[in-house]
Formats: sequence, structure tokens, C-alpha cells
Amino acid sequence: MDNAALKERILGLVPDAEFQENKQFLTFVIPPAKFHDFALRLKAEDDLKFDYLFCLSGVDMVKFLEVVYHLESTTHKHQLVLKVRTEDRINGAVDRSSSKRAGSVIRFAKIMLMKLTS
Repeated sequence: MDNAALKERILGLVPDAEFQENKQFLTFVIPPAKFHDFALRLKAEDDLKFDYLFCLSGVDMVKFLEVVYHLESTTHKHQLVLKVRTEDRINGAVDRSSSKRAGSVIRFAKIMLMKLTS
């Protein structure tokens, strides 16, 4: 799947995702309420198989906090960047009604964000 097809596939899964132009990676801002289910689908869908998180960052953008996930499919060799934002700088969180593994990633991201804001 080339980047154009991958972009359409992602936007088909989350139509209200925001695509951001980027020369190196396909980059999407995902609504927080949809992030967990979308991330599970990225890993499970046969044509996607995003199974490798190679970079996780917390970003303080003054008006919002952002967690940035760089993902790769080791099967299909495609990469993308997902961003999830919260405007609640005090109690910012993304969907945690999830598995232990996803919860630990989110807790780690919250720690990263707390370090940035302290």
C-alpha cells in the first residue's frame, strides 16, 4: 500500500481525523474519544498491522498537550504518526477504557506530559 492509499484507509477508519502535511511521515491528529479503538484496529487489521511503536513523545503546545506516536508495520513496512491532544492541561487524558498494555502506554505518555509541564 502506498502513502496515498494508506492516507485514504486511515481517513476511512476515522473520518474526523485531521491529516497534517509532513514530508517524512503520514501524520494524523486523532480525536481523543476515538483513539483507543482506532489504535487497536491499526494493529489488528490485516492490511495495516501496525505493531511497532518506535517513538513516543509528549509535547506542550501552550494551548494543548499532545502525545505523538510514531508507528511502523513490520509486516508491510509502512510508517505513520498519530497525535492525540487534550486542551485540559490540568487533568488531560485520552481514552483509558482499554487493555493493560494500552493503559501502560497512556500512563507512560502522561508521565512524559507531566515532566514537560512541571
